[in-house]
Amino acid sequence: MKIFLASASLDDVRWAMACGLVDGVLVSASHLEADYPGADARSHAAEVARLFPCPVIVSSGSRDPEELYREARECARLSDQLVFGFPL
Repeated sequence: MKIFLASASLDDVRWAMACGLVDGVLVSASHLEADYPGADARSHAAEVARLFPCPVIVSSGSRDPEELYREARECARLSDQLVFGFPL
């Protein structure tokens, strides 16, 4: 089993990682908007990945295959730690 923290707060991630409580981080648009209004989810997720040695899940709201592919490739360029998710 893997435990992922659903938060965009760097302080929350720092605390959870220091306690050894999480295996990764889920950066959702709603968490990001609550903690960092107006921030770009992919850029913030890349920053989390840069600061902490763990997988970071970032999601897309798109359902268009070409847009999903473009966003996923963009995430891949930002960090190997990013995991790209999308809704069906």
